[in-house]
Order: sequence, then structure tokens, then C-alpha cells
Amino acid sequence: MLHEVGRTERIPSIPVQMVDPTGAGDSYQAGFLTAYVLGYSTLDCCRVGAVTASFVVERRGGQIHLPTWDEVMQRYWTNFREVPNAASRRF
Repeated sequence: MLHEVGRTERIPSIPVQMVDPTGAGDSYQAGFLTAYVLGYSTLDCCRVGAVTASFVVERRGGQIHLPTWDEVMQRYWTNFREVPNAASRRF
């Protein structure tokens, strides 16, 4: 769930064949933070985190199959039927 001032959004899990949950939380954080640094909305960051974690749970062991950004975006499209737009983030 994403809770922001004035709204709550449910972030669904990505339907994959789960083999081992080891590393799912770490990969979720990595996906979320990567999208955040690239300027995506918090909703899209949560979705990217869920997509990234879905790759890890498909294999046994920690993060032995880390997807490319193109693979993440393809699975994002497959599950959410849209492509997120990154804003220019200035630090």
C-alpha cells in the first residue's frame, strides 16, 4: 500500500511462479529507489519495486537474477498497461 497525504493506493503483487522469497524486500527497495532517483512518481516507484521483486522470487537464492531496466519496463507494461514517465529531478 502507498499512503500519501489525501490518498491511499493498493500496489498489487506481480503474478509469477514463486520459488523463493529470499531477497524480495531488498530488490523491492532497489527498484523503488532507482525509479525515485530517475524522477518517477511515488506510485510508479512502488510499482517498479513490485516488478523488480517479482524477478527475484522466481529463482532460488538471493538476488541471482537481476533484471535489466528494459525487462523491468516490459513486465511493468504487461501488468499495468502503461509506461511510467519520469520527471526531471534536480538535486
